[in-house]
Amino acid sequence: MISRLWYRSRATSLVAAVSLALVSAVFAAASANSTVRKLFEDAAKGIAKRTSVEIYVPITLQSLSAAATDGCAFSESKADSYDISIYGRLVEHGKTDQLPCEASNAALLAQIHGDTKAMPDRSKARNAQRVMLRNGMPGWFIPVACGGSCAPATLYWQTPKASYWLQLRLESHMSKETQRSELLEIADSMQLISAEH
Repeated sequence: MISRLWYRSRATSLVAAVSLALVSAVFAAASANSTVRKLFEDAAKGIAKRTSVEIYVPITLQSLSAAATDGCAFSESKADSYDISIYGRLVEHGKTDQLPCEASNAALLAQIHGDTKAMPDRSKARNAQRVMLRNGMPGWFIPVACGGSCAPATLYWQTPKASYWLQLRLESHMSKETQRSELLEIADSMQLISAEH
């Protein structure tokens, strides 16, 4: 069964993921002192019992604090995978009022995906770099790539039980070294969310 949970925050941050058919939705208002970490945890706890994949959420997401203000969170789970995504609010060109928060490529700030499948081989991907997380887990880093639009920076890594990837919307002019450092810092800060919550 696929589930989707929806959280909105008038605080400093948010989270979001994609949804499919046969979904159940729940709304929860976040308190004024909510953090990105709290919103990730709330979204994760809602799906932890619906997937066999261990769910991790980041503790360090400082770069999203301003962009994520009054945003929204979506989470989705299947038996063998899950997604938690963060979306910000956009302002139309020439206007001052923000649009309602919703899942869209333009508003995506970050996304975490976990899967029982092995980490894909990214050795032939453009600008891919082999990396190692602090605990020795292997991974791949791919920086922001821009064409007609910009694809987020992505970090892939493998644990003994599952594979994960993290996408983060970063400025295209940011150096590859800075992008890699920021993604690795976030991945190294991941904490396990227990299905017992």
